[in-house]
Amino acid sequence: MIQKTAKLAEGLERRLSRRSKWTKPDGLDWLTRDAPTEFETLIYTPVVCLILRGSKTTFLGDRRYVLQAGDSIIVSHDLPVRSRITEASKDQPYLSLVARLDLSELQSLEDEISREAKVGDAELLCGRPGDALHDGAHGAICRSAR
Repeated sequence: MIQKTAKLAEGLERRLSRRSKWTKPDGLDWLTRDAPTEFETLIYTPVVCLILRGSKTTFLGDRRYVLQAGDSIIVSHDLPVRSRITEASKDQPYLSLVARLDLSELQSLEDEISREAKVGDAELLCGRPGDALHDGAHGAICRSAR
C-alpha cells in the first residue's frame, strides 16, 4: 500500500509541475506544505482525503487523530477541528489529495443501506484505505492529464 501511495504522490507532483497543461477534475483538490505548521482551527467540509506524503495531527473535540502517508480521512459533514501538519520539508513536502463529497448524492443512497448495516453516527473516519481508493485517485489524476 505504501508503494501505491508513493506512486500516486509522484504522479500528482508531475501533474502539478505542469499545472498550466493539467485540467483537474471538478471536486478534486490537493494540499501541499513544505514545512510543519502551527495548529489551525478550521471547519472540515464533507470530503475524502488521502494523505500521500508527510503527516498531520487533527483534533475533533478531545479525540486525537495522527495521520501519515497512506492514511485517509472521510468527513461526513461540516466539523470544527484543530489541525496541523507535523511532517513536511522542502525535499519531502506534505501532500494530500482531497475529493469533495456530494451530500445530496450520498443522502439519496441512504434508503438503499439496510438499517442493520449502519454503525453509529460516524463523523470522521480515519485509517488505511483499500486499493479501490488508491486506484480511483490514480484514475482521476491520469484521466485529467492533457
